[in-house]
Amino acid sequence: MARFGAKHEASTLLVAGVRFMGETAKILSPEKTILMPTLNAECSLDLGCPIDAFNDFCDAHPDRTVVVYANTSAAVKARADWVVTSSIAVELIEHLDSLGEKIIWAPDRHLGRYVQKQTGADVLCWQGGVYRPR
Repeated sequence: MARFGAKHEASTLLVAGVRFMGETAKILSPEKTILMPTLNAECSLDLGCPIDAFNDFCDAHPDRTVVVYANTSAAVKARADWVVTSSIAVELIEHLDSLGEKIIWAPDRHLGRYVQKQTGADVLCWQGGVYRPR
């Protein structure tokens, strides 16, 4: 959706989705106005990776390359060295592993473990909390 918006000629985009999608649309189209009906639409993966705790985790492992799944806040994306979707995760981690890189993966530890099993790379998965709506 965010890539579609970046390619579209409109100067204003309406993002009826979760907050990180609106943020991603703005990152990809900084010159456009991004409107969202609500900022309360959240994603459990995003909420389970708060930036302060994630910064501490990354700081504790400075020798690792930080790779985050696209379902994260703009703040978490800014901390990362790489932002991926599931369609390119294995390919990117294979590449980084071939360079001898050790990886921090966030926020989806299940996808992180899958990528680790597929590639054999040294992947340290973020174990953030699981958001449970009330």
